[in-house]
Amino acid sequence: MNAQTLPLPNPGDWCSIAGAAQRLKCSRRTVERMVADGRLIGYWPEGSPSRAASAMLWKPDVIELADALERVRRVSRAVTRV
Repeated sequence: MNAQTLPLPNPGDWCSIAGAAQRLKCSRRTVERMVADGRLIGYWPEGSPSRAASAMLWKPDVIELADALERVRRVSRAVTRV
């Protein structure tokens, strides 16, 4: 039997809900809401007992959102100073 195995993804390319919350400077619950409303895509390992507890997030997506939120925060601070 010739069973083909897929390569494992680089663990450094993924982050947990807690890791995303730290990067995004928000609460875990906020990240969970972002996954629920589609702003971030959550990935769950096959056979995961609880979808919310074990969601993994693609780190480039989290970084892109964090950068966008930081740009908005910067503009908001600049506007309130004027």
